[in-house]
Amino acid sequence: MSTRSRPLKPWRRGARRPLWKRVVPLLVVLIPTVGDWVLRALAPPPALTVEVDGCDMVRAPPHDAPARTACKLSAEPGPRRLHLWIHAPAASVGVSFDGRPVEGKRLLALPGPGDEVAPVEIEVPDNARTLEVTARGESSKPAVFRLPVFTEAPSQERTQLARARVLRAKDRLEEAERTLQPLTASADPSIRAGAQRLYARVVRSRSPKEAVGQLDTAMRLDDDAGNLSDEVADGLLLALTLIDDVHDLEAAGKLFDRIAPLLGDAPRERAYASYYQSLLASARGDLAGALELLDLSAERARHLDLAWHLSVVYQQKLLLLAILGRAAEASDVRGWLSDSRMIPEWACAQAERDENLAWYALLTGTADEATGVALEEAAKLYEKGGGCNQEHELRNAYTNLARWEIDVGGYDDAERHLRAADAHGPETRPLNAVDRDLVYGKLRLRDGEP
Repeated sequence: MSTRSRPLKPWRRGARRPLWKRVVPLLVVLIPTVGDWVLRALAPPPALTVEVDGCDMVRAPPHDAPARTACKLSAEPGPRRLHLWIHAPAASVGVSFDGRPVEGKRLLALPGPGDEVAPVEIEVPDNARTLEVTARGESSKPAVFRLPVFTEAPSQERTQLARARVLRAKDRLEEAERTLQPLTASADPSIRAGAQRLYARVVRSRSPKEAVGQLDTAMRLDDDAGNLSDEVADGLLLALTLIDDVHDLEAAGKLFDRIAPLLGDAPRERAYASYYQSLLASARGDLAGALELLDLSAERARHLDLAWHLSVVYQQKLLLLAILGRAAEASDVRGWLSDSRMIPEWACAQAERDENLAWYALLTGTADEATGVALEEAAKLYEKGGGCNQEHELRNAYTNLARWEIDVGGYDDAERHLRAADAHGPETRPLNAVDRDLVYGKLRLRDGEP
């Protein structure tokens, strides 16, 4: 039995279309969608920059930690807050701790010339371990900033270290030194470093030159303990001592080079560093460069809400503008400093502001009765028990009082103030020593001496 194949039916309209005609329209729809997904998947995450201020200390984390640094939080009772400066221009931003979102509060920017940038304040929940800032943009990949946070467990040594800080703040330096002595030999590297850096400051209150070696030791111990921000802070204080008290500008310059790699992880100290570098530039005679560094420091101080530091920066800027004869700019800065709301209610902040405004008046020939009052108030605060025991600043305040007395014709009182300055030891700062010699010279000319 033979089998004949059935003839193929010719294709006609309405019959099943060939495969290629069915697939092509589908590809037309799918290719743009898939392509868009691929482009989003391959696109880099959005730009995100985060600076954090409010840590008690910035520390290097363990080697297996997923971050470059860690934030030590205050162990004091009460809310713990951090200030974040977040820059993510093309993304929506969220803040969380351990995956749990938190709400931030935008703070008012500090007043002052220039662009104002306000930080965001967040409260750290109890038992938090990691701060996360997430920026989501066009890409399917978000940008994530992570910072481990921790609080050190209480111990008897930490209690003693806190007690030593209180004693130093009360000018009870001998008691503070006795409390610190056993802590400098602690088995805990962080306690040992903390005790040494506080001991160096006790020594500096008595003799800045003697503190040079102690501060250098503190930096080494900070490095051993991984205390990055403390190492920078001790380095900056050492630089100030080298500039103002030892006048070793070459050593100060090398020190800034030494701490520069650490500044990226310490935003507050970065603001301070620009200020101290301006002092070095001034000491080298580069006043224009010093002003640029002061402006940079002021900008960072406003970012981080550092009111006291901002006032210190403007005081230095006021004096430089006066020296350069830029009277209009100096007047604006002086008006800002004269507003008591701009100065924290700390004894040292008040004393430094009063002394620098008085020095500006002496420098520009605008001193009046209020200038003498301001210098007397500053001297009282610098006295032992006055709230800001700084003998080297006290000597300078008395020297400036003598200068003011000469300007108003009070030569006998000028001699009394110079004797008071001499009673607190020889002037250790070279430029201040020159100032005192000039005041003595004016008195000798009055008496007809060569």
